Amino acid sequence: MVDVEKRKAYPIASEQTVRSEAKKVVIKTKSKKRHKKAKGRPKGSLNKDKKQLDLSPELLRINGLLAKTLKLLRQFVKLKYLALDGHFGHNQAVLMTVLNGLHLISKLRKDSALCEMFEGEYGGKGRKTEFGNRLEYENLPQKYWKKGKREGEIITNYYQGIFLHRNFGMKLNVVIIERIDVQTKKIGNAILFSSDLELGWEKLLEYYSLRFQIEFNASGCQTIFRVRRFYEHDQNRSRKCGKSGVDDGQCECQIVEKR
Repeated sequence: MVDVEKRKAYPIASEQTVRSEAKKVVIKTKSKKRHKKAKGRPKGSLNKDKKQLDLSPELLRINGLLAKTLKLLRQFVKLKYLALDGHFGHNQAVLMTVLNGLHLISKLRKDSALCEMFEGEYGGKGRKTEFGNRLEYENLPQKYWKKGKREGEIITNYYQGIFLHRNFGMKLNVVIIERIDVQTKKIGNAILFSSDLELGWEKLLEYYSLRFQIEFNASGCQTIFRVRRFYEHDQNRSRKCGKSGVDDGQCECQIVEKR
């Protein structure tokens, strides 16, 4: 939990997960078979309901831990946002967060296909058009510009708007951070978003940056408690298990190094 006023994170709960042998085999298989996806839509595929919850095993674990933590915390404090890194910048993470009564703050890929809201008139036939023009990151519309600053040879511009993404089942509150190198003329960007459409761009940027306070907790654990690696023990491998009076090789534990 992060205190936004004190800008400090407090560890509330932790849970270790052990990767099963079947999961290891699947990961190795995927790493070896990285074929390029065929262009176009697969034959026989149907439209998917983007508002239907279909959590992966990873999100199921997170959802379970999140639900238990919220049940404890909500007796004392009011919580509104869940901040996750760019790995969780997808639709199912948003649905999981909304299921727990929170808003997600996360990050999108820098080449995400965002579209403006359609502002044209309804033709009177068929379904109303929702998606407007696709956003061009090298030529962002000035109407979304919020602030700009220059530090040395780097110009930083901040943009905010409500946009649509075809892989998401809802509108997104998006903040785009554009950095321009004056000398090389190179343009880079970072795209943050939230499911809370009322959240201001400065608060969104601040809350996402506070996510890094969690990293300080992990660093503190490594420094203070000397947590470098986690072990599971096995009699087939020779490592000390930490039990007093137990010799190496006689322990019934199995050792698997996990960073």
